[in-house]
Amino acid sequence: MEHESNGVRLKITSKVLTAADIEARLGLKPDESWKIGETTGAFGVVLKDHGYAIDSTASLKAPISEHLRSVIKRIAPVAKQIGEVSTQATVEMICRGLQSHAPAHIRPRRPALAGRHRRAP
Repeated sequence: MEHESNGVRLKITSKVLTAADIEARLGLKPDESWKIGETTGAFGVVLKDHGYAIDSTASLKAPISEHLRSVIKRIAPVAKQIGEVSTQATVEMICRGLQSHAPAHIRPRRPALAGRHRRAP
């Protein structure tokens, strides 16, 4: 069995612009946002930037090209504003493509015997 998990995300991070500032400039609500000082992950990493993210709406099994089209279609109307925001922020397009294969059928094996033991008479 094969599993795929693909995705694309536009991520904008800034030390000066908050997610609310970016949303106001773009006029586009983020799918995810965060603030400096918030913690994330199992180890409680403290975030050093404000963040704003737009995610692909394509199926996880869709090819990366469809994910890219999805994000580009969503952000195309505000491309100029993204360029303007980029003077005070880092703008990244992040692509994720994961594919895993389940192992082929494995036959159970009998444990190998280290040696044969006889009972003493």
